[in-house]
Amino acid sequence: MRSGYLFIAGLLLTGCVYKAGPDKAGLKPTVCTVNYPLAYFAERIAGDQVELVFPEMDGDPAFWEPKPAQVSAFQKADLILLNGADYAKWIPAASLPQDRTVNTAAGLEADFIALDGTGSHAHGAGGAHVHGDIAFTLWLNPELAMQQAEAVYEALSPIVELREEALGKLIADLEELDTELAQVFQSLEDRPLLGSHPVYQYLAARYNLTMESVHWEPDSEPDQAMWRELEDILETHQADVMFWEDEPLPQVKKALAGKGIKSVVFNPCGNRPDDGDFMTVMHANLAAVKTIK
Repeated sequence: MRSGYLFIAGLLLTGCVYKAGPDKAGLKPTVCTVNYPLAYFAERIAGDQVELVFPEMDGDPAFWEPKPAQVSAFQKADLILLNGADYAKWIPAASLPQDRTVNTAAGLEADFIALDGTGSHAHGAGGAHVHGDIAFTLWLNPELAMQQAEAVYEALSPIVELREEALGKLIADLEELDTELAQVFQSLEDRPLLGSHPVYQYLAARYNLTMESVHWEPDSEPDQAMWRELEDILETHQADVMFWEDEPLPQVKKALAGKGIKSVVFNPCGNRPDDGDFMTVMHANLAAVKTIK
């Protein structure tokens, strides 16, 4: 197991370690999370000892806009797990209780990846937005995911009785995933790659990938301006693989294939999958990368 529980000092400095309060008539502590990876970590670590709340939502949880009742549910929770790195854009205006709120990226600031201005675009019905100044899909670097998992463990420790073996098994699974991804990406280190969306920064940094991203949605057809942007990128970045968050439209996939670009789904898994869990999605991503010739 990785040593140290690296976030204890950071959590204490931010005043974010929750202390168990009075027993609520035997009810399980309620734990709210802002994305699925944190919910998965909490599920693996605490099992059925907590009432886990990750609201059902369409699209990217980073840009989800909760209704007042949903904000209230977070405010009343025994523990709130945040991703940090400017994730969940609604958080600054929500007045969450600081003594029950844990930023799982506290202490990771040196690993944050700054973004260039990437412009405004839309995610389906989510409305136009910009991705902000900091890349936030930290968990796509399994080393950072391990540290977030350790932070989740430390945050849960005061409110439920935990078995360290549960954390150890989760860390071992993430270490195995890291090893397998490193092996499969090794042959792609010097190969120009494309991302259909700017969400793969930590993946690229961890495995030394050279990637340029556009702002394409898998369920939408790019307009002429988007195709021109891609052509401009290809002039100096001659990529033949594009990573997608989900399966793109058949006509888009065909058009890319006509340009010699293979479409590969690498789902960041920020939202709860329809089938399986975080690790099954990551292993499906691994299998997809293995198809690249």
